[in-house]
Amino acid sequence: MALTKGIYILYYNKGLFPEQQKQKVMLSTVNKVYVIASRQRRGDVTKTAENTGFSPSYVSRVFRGLRNNETILSEGYRISSRRMKNVNPNQA
Repeated sequence: MALTKGIYILYYNKGLFPEQQKQKVMLSTVNKVYVIASRQRRGDVTKTAENTGFSPSYVSRVFRGLRNNETILSEGYRISSRRMKNVNPNQA
């Protein structure tokens, strides 16, 4: 799947016909920015910049929500999606 296609989540619906059981729903830009921000680690901006060919400063702006670039968000989401959320020591 190409990066420009976006990230999809599969929902499984019971009781439907077999061809209708899987529905692809694309995550919104806001959801991707939230997931990236809540799971970001040191080096993620550099790694995403190297993988996509954009500058680290532009990737940082996209991660902060100041710019919109689906390729960068998809790559950042792919890198950070399977991690646990960061723990805020002030809330613990």
